[in-house]
Amino acid sequence: AAPLSYQWQVDTGSGFADVTDGTGGTTDTYTTDPATAADGYLYQVVVDNGAAPVTSATATLSINSPPVITGDPADITVNETDTARFIVAATAGSGVTSYQWQVDTGSGFADVTTGTGGTSDTYTTAATAAADDGNSYQVIVTSTLNGEANSVTSAAATLTVNVPATIATAPANQSVVEPNTATFTVVASGTAPFTYQWQVDTGSGFANVTAGTGGTTDTYTTAATTLADNGTQYRVVVDNVAAIPATSAAATLTVTAAPIAVSITTDPVSQTVNEGATATFNVVADGTAPSYQWKKDGVDIAGATSASYITPATTAADDGAVFTVVVTNVVNSVTSAGATLTVNLA
Repeated sequence: AAPLSYQWQVDTGSGFADVTDGTGGTTDTYTTDPATAADGYLYQVVVDNGAAPVTSATATLSINSPPVITGDPADITVNETDTARFIVAATAGSGVTSYQWQVDTGSGFADVTTGTGGTSDTYTTAATAAADDGNSYQVIVTSTLNGEANSVTSAAATLTVNVPATIATAPANQSVVEPNTATFTVVASGTAPFTYQWQVDTGSGFANVTAGTGGTTDTYTTAATTLADNGTQYRVVVDNVAAIPATSAAATLTVTAAPIAVSITTDPVSQTVNEGATATFNVVADGTAPSYQWKKDGVDIAGATSASYITPATTAADDGAVFTVVVTNVVNSVTSAGATLTVNLA
């Protein structure tokens, strides 16, 4: 019969006593203060209406304490195509402990969908690619008790993927004239920075260069060349943090002799011919690959570009004409002495 009175009681280990905290301790609904891991208590309520009090059955309060992460996953560095293994150390909570690994590829964390162990304390990625460099991984550790979940998230670990060095552009063959130097260049790709070691094969196999400049850079310049260097081959070994060296294809050095300046050893000789006859002028020159240009009275003669020049049939107008020849190569240019043409009139 109403009215009813209520008194909630708690047993913290020393027997039941009236509650002194929380709210609603003398109503039909009692709410505790925020629970702690130590609050695994028994509760009952005494209901009275002045006739005879009645005590309820006891109810047990179970506390689902969260797991505790004792070891966050560590940053990992691997080479491209290797897998990475992340490990978390955690103490279990009050209920059943579960794991869920997550990855952030740049758009926020989401559950992993590749690799193995995504729901265990150890997660192994799939084979890594260059695009995975910088990805972050974390794990959510959850304790579930009587349907209540209590979770904690680890610190994030960063995956670094080192891409082994490769040769993007191999050194090219070079041709120089002694004693000029030759310069070889390589372009590498992969994870920077790179190390370089140029090597030379003079006929006995490749060995590290000991002459020239830039032997440990991406651009190597030889010392002054000689004809003995003709046919020498050069290559470069490129490496990086991945420690998987890449060796370029070999480039060949071609060295040609330095050109010799031209000189005239025999000047053209003056000629006397009868009107209507032709006259022939000759020059003898030394030097590398000379070219010739004959002139009549200082004006180039079209097509007259050999060591000998034969005039057309002479006329009275040709009498007294002076013929010279300019001899040229890549080093210099010299002009012969003049040769006079005398034409005997009929």
